Amino acid sequence: MDALKLEHLWVVYPGEREYPLTGRITALPLRKIHQLELIP
Repeated sequence: MDALKLEHLWVVYPGEREYPLTGRITALPLRKIHQLELIP
């Protein structure tokens, strides 16, 4: 993440629940991908 200068990373998966994997990585259900705000 540091090499790519990413502030946050989302792991998109086919499950139902959104949950943190670490402080900067979140598991995100595919059905919620439209809710991401990519540009602050």
